[in-house]
Amino acid sequence: PFVIEGVVISPKVCTANELVIRDLTGAVSLCDMVHPVCTKDIRAGYRVRIAGRTELGYNYLYAAFTNIEVIAKSDPEPLLDMHLTPTDLLDDTYDFKHARLVGMIRDVFDDEADSKFVYLLVGDMSNAVYATSHLSGMKSSDFNTLIGCEVEIEGIVLPHARGLRHYIGRTFEADRYEDFRILHRSDDGIFSAPPLEMRHDLQPAEIATLGRRRLVGRVTALWNGNRIMLETRFRRMSFMVDLADMATPSVGDAIEVVGFPSTDLYRIHLRHARWRHAQSDFKPNTSPLTIKVREILCDPEGRARINAGFFGKLVTLSGTVIGLPVAGNVHRRMYLRSDGYILPVDISACAHAVAGLSPGCTIEVTGICVMDAENWQPDSIFPSTKDIFVVTRGDDDVRILGRPSWWTPRRLLIVIGALALVLMAILVWNSSLRRLAELGEVLHQRRHGLAAPRRNLECPRLQRKR
Repeated sequence: PFVIEGVVISPKVCTANELVIRDLTGAVSLCDMVHPVCTKDIRAGYRVRIAGRTELGYNYLYAAFTNIEVIAKSDPEPLLDMHLTPTDLLDDTYDFKHARLVGMIRDVFDDEADSKFVYLLVGDMSNAVYATSHLSGMKSSDFNTLIGCEVEIEGIVLPHARGLRHYIGRTFEADRYEDFRILHRSDDGIFSAPPLEMRHDLQPAEIATLGRRRLVGRVTALWNGNRIMLETRFRRMSFMVDLADMATPSVGDAIEVVGFPSTDLYRIHLRHARWRHAQSDFKPNTSPLTIKVREILCDPEGRARINAGFFGKLVTLSGTVIGLPVAGNVHRRMYLRSDGYILPVDISACAHAVAGLSPGCTIEVTGICVMDAENWQPDSIFPSTKDIFVVTRGDDDVRILGRPSWWTPRRLLIVIGALALVLMAILVWNSSLRRLAELGEVLHQRRHGLAAPRRNLECPRLQRKR
């Protein structure tokens, strides 16, 4: 348990049970996740007395208050008479200081683990930090217009974020949307990023630090809700793009994308990308390669191997359906078997393609071959390949070649079972009839046995009368 007294330094107006106070020994961030206490009347500058205790939550200690008392009211402490840059926030010099942070907004995204927070990646020429905001009802889309702009943000430097991402590092927290001021707006925002140059001398670490890059092409595949394959004019190269937007383009759309380059050591991809429609007369390849499933999954000698050369290629292959998409599953996939090999087929872009299909059908599938591998990290020298599959583009990409015989093993078992039941019923019926017949015969014999003595008694009387 603890009782401390200090001055509230953040936020300006409490909208949640979280605040930062300072006394002569330093500053601390306090919250109450167990015992709700109304703090809506608490403002920055107020001197307060707080009682509470430390508790363990999400694998770290936090200070939870159970009571708060206002001792005195005064104005908030003034801002530092200087502008900070992201590089200035790399050490603890300005921890718990009110200041103005200047930098370019590189990206904005919601925290899917804690919906109260929006994160903004703010950078200068050499470093970047996270600015956070937990404005009620605000989403990352409300800050999209700031991407690519040089801004000034008024807020407080925190040693770590106050959300669930405890180890995200030093952050800069703003209280109000008005605390963000645009100093310089780029005409195209993030779409003024330089094009992605395909240089084969790039090292993995260089690719990871290139910053935003731009591509223009046509969408040839869409899966997982936010992943696309983009075929470009340059050597008809294809790039896998992870979109940050909830809205997605359609297969065949000409678009411009801007994202952060990464590599799986096979190719360069773009992650956390934004997109917009573009004008282009470029037409993607529409002539598929006819291949067999085993060509993707093994080498000519039959040894298991993923053939990365098919990545982004339009292919046609055939096989037998052994599994259909499961309702409610994020991955809309069916599974083909051919020559003993099994290959997933993603139908996210054409859910009706499986209409009329059943396990055992022989089909021909046309789609884009995708190899999904981990991105390179400094401590992961050889990223592992997670999956390889084919993504269909439309309902016409699935063609039924043949349907399974009506006499499937399951139906044969059903028929055998039905015949067994009928035979059992006949046997039971026959047994019942036999028992009824035997019972009738017994009753008849009993009746006949009683009648015989009567006749024997009547015969002497008849003889005397005669």
